[in-house]
Amino acid sequence: MGSNNFEEWYYRFLKSQAADTPESEKEEELLEVCKETAKLLPDEGIDSLYKSEDCLLCADEKDIRKKSCYAQTDLGHEQPKHRKDKKYSHISSGAYLPINISCCSRCKLNYLAVDLIPALIGIIIMGITIILFGNRGVRDAIIDKVDFLNPAIRPFLVFALIFVITLTICALLRRLLYDVFSKKTHFDIFEINDTMKILKALGWFKLYENTKGAQLVFAKELPNYLQDNTEHTTKDSEKQESTEEEETEEV
Repeated sequence: MGSNNFEEWYYRFLKSQAADTPESEKEEELLEVCKETAKLLPDEGIDSLYKSEDCLLCADEKDIRKKSCYAQTDLGHEQPKHRKDKKYSHISSGAYLPINISCCSRCKLNYLAVDLIPALIGIIIMGITIILFGNRGVRDAIIDKVDFLNPAIRPFLVFALIFVITLTICALLRRLLYDVFSKKTHFDIFEINDTMKILKALGWFKLYENTKGAQLVFAKELPNYLQDNTEHTTKDSEKQESTEEEETEEV
């Protein structure tokens, strides 16, 4: 079962998602959701995912870099069944869990490169194609090369062929970048550490996924609901240290 610390920040998260719900309904139901979700977590909770000062996405154990940002995504769980389609859930699963993972600038760039570079190449190729087809002389010269096709549909077929070739190039480039960058970066978030492996074993799954792994967004700071949690933790630590100092002085 997850820690009380989780229930505190998860309550703040759910409360921010249920702003339009009457307070009388919200308080009782949100507390219920927190307790039910905490039962689906590892005993040690999941705070270590964002509290780690080292990047958890680094795949090379000999070259683990320091945290410079947070990788964010969402997980879902089929349990509890009676919570399906509730107003506090964005999805048709029982439980909904936002995940924040300590990440370095290199892993962030690797993730963005795998997604953005192929897309950018595709846009450039199709942009050039559109420009060339806009010039009648160039368009006719290209189309004349395929004189075995029906003249009426020849321009459309040539454009479609270029589009298919572009998609193929982008897919091959994405695979190449993934193979290269996966030596330094984990693209499967369930493989980054024991906490994520336990979450997978407990039935959690990725809500948003592309062909090579979870879809991540990156942020310099933690979300507000976790920043409050960090502040409370810091204050509690300072209070405990102060108490210990006073006890030492009395002795």
